[in-house]
Amino acid sequence: MIAIRKGDSPDIPAICDLWNAVWPHHHRGLQEMLRDQELLQLECRPIFWIAEDEDSVVGAAEFNRNVGSYHPLKWEFAISVLPEYRGQGIGTELYQKMLTHVESEGAISTACRVSDDDLSSIGFIERRRFEVIKRDFESELDLSSLDATILEAMSQCSVDIRAFAELDSQEFRRELHEVFEIVRVDTPRSEPPTRMAFEQFQALVIDEPEFLQEGSQVALIDGRIIGFTGIYHTEIDGQLFQWLTAVKREHRGKGIAKALKANAAKWAIANGYRTVRTDNDTRNAPMLAINDKLGFRRLPGMITFRKQLAVEAPQ
Repeated sequence: MIAIRKGDSPDIPAICDLWNAVWPHHHRGLQEMLRDQELLQLECRPIFWIAEDEDSVVGAAEFNRNVGSYHPLKWEFAISVLPEYRGQGIGTELYQKMLTHVESEGAISTACRVSDDDLSSIGFIERRRFEVIKRDFESELDLSSLDATILEAMSQCSVDIRAFAELDSQEFRRELHEVFEIVRVDTPRSEPPTRMAFEQFQALVIDEPEFLQEGSQVALIDGRIIGFTGIYHTEIDGQLFQWLTAVKREHRGKGIAKALKANAAKWAIANGYRTVRTDNDTRNAPMLAINDKLGFRRLPGMITFRKQLAVEAPQ
């Protein structure tokens, strides 16, 4: 018999395993999920409900407010149910647990991301009158496929590119945070970005154990940061994740982002990595063109759906 109960921190490893079983193309790291419970402010910390068949987690609902686009009345969620347990009302009950909670908090909207190759989940969301607001997909670069001569040419540009590790200091970190806040405004999002405090940025981005200072690259003009790309270790052997790659608006169109990515790829090859994953909004044409030129192969993506629950009061 299936039992539905509220989840807690000890359930996170099983919830992570469930997610990766349901959506293997969109792998999540256990350590990152555990750190979120520790580092995120309480109002953004995920809440869990789980479905169990005896001692096995077969379904889960996870819902929270987004730390990077924080709004007290806007929530996002994810529901995962093993394929063999679908059609039994588990997803419906988990969805209702989420909806009851966010409505009790006065939510004006709720959003979710669904793998674009999971037709069952897409149908589940569409039947509840959610609307598509955003599409992203992951891409993977096979580092063994890169021609060293071409990669070297792509890595060259008119500005100074150096590894994060060469530059690290508190002053440098604060400058990086300021540049991050500038460039992220131009990154396509489902909700407007909200400023992160420096301490939060440092804890969630720089001090994350998977962040690789030696592989992450920074573009400089006269010693000032004008762009960067972040590189993270993943739990998949031989794989890296490439986080945000961005350049300040006045310096775009000069091959700097391409050089940042190419230099990161050179470092990855030199250090024995085999693949690099990244994800992109389908509207981000300039970055997609760079990825295509480097040889990233597009994988199944995620569709973001949103449902309005109430009208936001005027400010």
